Amino acid sequence: METKFDKSGLKLSSRVIPAETRRKAAALFEEGHGYVRVANVLGLSKNTVKDWHRQYRAGTFHIVQSDKLRLFDEETKAWAILLRLSGLSWSQFEARTGISRMTCTKWMKNKGMLP
Repeated sequence: METKFDKSGLKLSSRVIPAETRRKAAALFEEGHGYVRVANVLGLSKNTVKDWHRQYRAGTFHIVQSDKLRLFDEETKAWAILLRLSGLSWSQFEARTGISRMTCTKWMKNKGMLP
């Protein structure tokens, strides 16, 4: 699988699903298929496709994901945490990485570094 990067050059997780796959899911939903069938056909997690199916039924499913959606791999998360711990202020951290304070704080909490 090809490595993908966001606009600021940070490596993204391979979990970002291409628009073409989302387009196929929408077509299958339109044909009346349920989320389990669509997940099996596309080789995706049933939970992911269940969320998409709910969005589809509510009219909020989008083929193209928001530019703001950025899923980072574990290596990038670890790098960001180390950068923050190196002494950068939150303002400096956000300016340098493009990652929000809240996102990094969540990662640090998930690693048990913050209460």
